[in-house]
Parts: sequence; C-alpha cells; structure tokens
Amino acid sequence: MAVLNFTRLQDLIDQDALKAKRVFIRADLNVPQDDAGNITEDTRVRASVPAIRAALDAGAAAVPYRHFVAVMRHPRRRVVMTAG
Repeated sequence: MAVLNFTRLQDLIDQDALKAKRVFIRADLNVPQDDAGNITEDTRVRASVPAIRAALDAGAAAVPYRHFVAVMRHPRRRVVMTAG
C-alpha cells in the first residue's frame, strides 16, 4: 500500500515557511440558501476562518478559493455543476 506524504498548514507555520508567501486555501462553501440567495446556515463558512486566520497570523497573504456546487434539476437525473 502506498504511503501518502503531505504537508499540513500547521507544519508550514511551525517551519516559519509562510512569511511573505501567498497561501491558496480551498474552502468548502457549499451552504444552504433561500430563494433570494441568502445564506441560511453558515457553519462551513465559519469553519474556514481558523485556517485563513492562521495563514494571516503567520505572515502570509491568504487567498481563499471557494468550492461551490450548484445542483440543477433534470426530470430524470440530477446534474451537478461546479463553479469557481
């Protein structure tokens, strides 16, 4: 079985490797919305804040990238379209 090696954000912070760097942060922002497009529950948005704050506190320029999926309905099947 292959071993996956990866570096966590905290590892980079501990190595002082983020100063003056841009940090690309992909966040799952699929949130429920009402018919007017207002967010009705923001747990996922709030869950992204600690990583963004940690990057900023480490001297990086945080670049949050949203992951947003819109579901379109078809009479016989669901089609998922990803934008962002």
